[in-house]
Amino acid sequence: MPMLEGRRDWRPAGLGPPRFLCRIRQSGGNGMADELPLFPLNVVLFPGMALPLHIFEPRYREMIALCSDEQRPFGVLLIREGKEVGEPATPFDVGTTAEIVHLERLDDGRMNVITIGTRRFHLLRYSTEKKSYLVGDVELLEDPDPPDVARALGKEVAGLAQRYVTIIQTATARDLVPLDIPDSPLGTSFVVASALRVENAQRQELLEITAVVDRLSKEKEILASEIARVEALLRERNAGAFGPFSRN
Repeated sequence: MPMLEGRRDWRPAGLGPPRFLCRIRQSGGNGMADELPLFPLNVVLFPGMALPLHIFEPRYREMIALCSDEQRPFGVLLIREGKEVGEPATPFDVGTTAEIVHLERLDDGRMNVITIGTRRFHLLRYSTEKKSYLVGDVELLEDPDPPDVARALGKEVAGLAQRYVTIIQTATARDLVPLDIPDSPLGTSFVVASALRVENAQRQELLEITAVVDRLSKEKEILASEIARVEALLRERNAGAFGPFSRN
């Protein structure tokens, strides 16, 4: 899990791996959200994906306190230019709303927070002057019902994703948590997108895709490429273990 403001791997004891804490919520249609607090990060958040945060900057303490007290979401956007800490960063235009599902306030004012991605949105405009943090007007994006072909494609992508996790586990000698992939094509597309070990630019591209079939097709392409790449590396590594001699 990526890291924010010093530490992003925090989670409350007993919660388990913070990958997906709930099922994907289907969007009900386009709509406008009132002045959404914005949190530019070096991470792409997908609907259904859990994101633990350690908050220490005063501006984000203020933002998280407001969202917690008023039970309102904030928007997570990948940084296009700038940094997480310091001067306001310039974000991409498409992000995901995040809801707070757990908040721990520390004695010195810092906070440990677990959030869950809920809805994709398009950023229409934002201000750096109204608050100490960014706020923006956003349009909530619709995730239309996919065609029947998406279900078969989703199952194919889910199978590739589980194979991907297995081969990554072999390559890294680490125990990885199996993916909990939902039955819906939309949910599958978001779970797989969050699990891919690819650059943020590719993850952002997946987030911005509107049609579920298109997102699944892109993920199928990425998974096939990544599986082939890691398998080739494993073959080279195994061949190197025997040197110039045959294993027979």
